[in-house]
Amino acid sequence: MAKHWLYEWIDSYGIRSADDVRAHLISPKANLDLMQLARAAQSAESQPTTHRADLLAGTGFDLSGELACAESGCVNDDAEALLRRTWHYFDRVIVRDYFTGPIVAHSEHSERLNVNQVGPMVDLLLHLRALHAEDAFEFRLKRPPYWTDQETAAVSLRLPPETQQRFRECTELFEKEASIGRVTNPTNHHHAHGAPAVIPDGSELWFLEHPSVHHMKLQVVPSEALAGRSDAQIRNTIAYNVAHMIYGYLLADIGTASDLNTSLAAPTSSYEMMLAPAPGMSNPSRVAFNLDLPFVPTSSMADLMDYRNANPQDFESFRHALRIASAERLRQGEEAPTTIANEIYSDVIDPELRRITGQMQRAVARRREALLGAGVATFVAVFGLLIRDSNVATLGAGLVAERLLSARSTQTTLTDPIRDSDMFFLFNAAERDH
Repeated sequence: MAKHWLYEWIDSYGIRSADDVRAHLISPKANLDLMQLARAAQSAESQPTTHRADLLAGTGFDLSGELACAESGCVNDDAEALLRRTWHYFDRVIVRDYFTGPIVAHSEHSERLNVNQVGPMVDLLLHLRALHAEDAFEFRLKRPPYWTDQETAAVSLRLPPETQQRFRECTELFEKEASIGRVTNPTNHHHAHGAPAVIPDGSELWFLEHPSVHHMKLQVVPSEALAGRSDAQIRNTIAYNVAHMIYGYLLADIGTASDLNTSLAAPTSSYEMMLAPAPGMSNPSRVAFNLDLPFVPTSSMADLMDYRNANPQDFESFRHALRIASAERLRQGEEAPTTIANEIYSDVIDPELRRITGQMQRAVARRREALLGAGVATFVAVFGLLIRDSNVATLGAGLVAERLLSARSTQTTLTDPIRDSDMFFLFNAAERDH
C-alpha cells in the first residue's frame, strides 16, 4: 500500500515539525524537489484506478476540513477518530486530496512555497506516523460539491426520489431542533466551518449547531438579505443553506464512490439521513464502519495498529466473519447499517467473547495457585472494556488468564478452540493495551 508522496520529501529533509518546514522552504532546492514530487503525484493520480478501495470517507470526515474544522489540531483529531472506526476491518480508506493540486497550480507561477501551504499537511502526516498509520489512508481527488442543479445531479446518479425528500426532512429538522443565532464575537469561532476571514460591513455572522452535524456551521448573511426579514425567516434560511450544503457534498461523494467502485462512509447522522435511500449503500463495509467496539475509545491507536499489522491471519479471520454476518442480515432485508452493526455485536461478537472467557476461566481454575501468586486483582477490570454490561468481577478472569498464561508459555498454551475463534483478534486487541 503506497504512502502519501509527501513522506518522501519529509524524510529526505528530516522534517519533524512545522519549524523544520519553514527552515527548509528557504532553500530553492527543497522547493523544487517538493514541486516536482507534487507534479509526479498528480500525473499518477490522473490515471484510472485499477484497484478497489475499501471505503470512501464522506465529506466532514475526509481530513479536508470541508464541513468540519480545518485547523491542524482538528484535522489530526478527525484522522484518529476515523482510524478508530476503520482499523478493525479496512486495509485503507480514501480521503480527499486537497493538497497536491494547489501545490502544482502554485508551481506554475512561483518557485517558492510558504509554510502555510505545506505545514498543515506535514503536520497531519507526522501525526499519522505517530499513530503507526502512514499507509492507512489514500489521498485522492473527489468530485466537487453540487451547489446548483441538485435534482439533475440526483437523477444522473440514479438516486431515488426519497433522497430529495430526505434533504427536505433534514432542513425541517434543523428548523425545529438546531441552535441557530447571531455570532456576537466572531473571533471565538474562527475554527468553525464557514468562518470568514472578513465580515463585510452591514452583514451578520450566524451559526447553526445540531448533534447531527460535524462542528458548528457558520453563515454570513449579507445586508441585503437582512433587510425587512424577521429572525425566524433568517433562521429558516440558515437551516436550508446548511442542509443544502451537506446535500451538495453528499451528491458529489456518491459520485466519487461510484467512480472508485467503493463504499461511502457517512460522517454524521444528518449525512446518513440523506444517504440512506441511495441504492447499494447498505453493504458489509458500511456495517463495519458503524460497529461500536467499547474498548477502542480508551486504547492506544498506535498499539491497535501495531497489533493488527502483526497479526494478519487473526485480523482476516475476524473481518471474514464480520463480512459474512453482515451479508446474511442484509439478505434478510435489514437495511440500516447501524442497526445491523448493533445486532451483530449483541448476537455474534458478545456471545463468542463470553465463550472464550468461560474457557479462560476454566484455565484459571486449573492454575489457581499460580494466578493468585501473580496478583489477579491487577487485571480484573480490563475485560469490562470489551464485554458490554458485564459482571467484571466474574468475566475479568479471562483476560487475567490470557496475560498470565502467555507469560508461562513453557508450561501451557491456549487451546486450539480459543486461538481458532474468529473473535480472538478482538479479544487480544482489548487485552494488549491494558
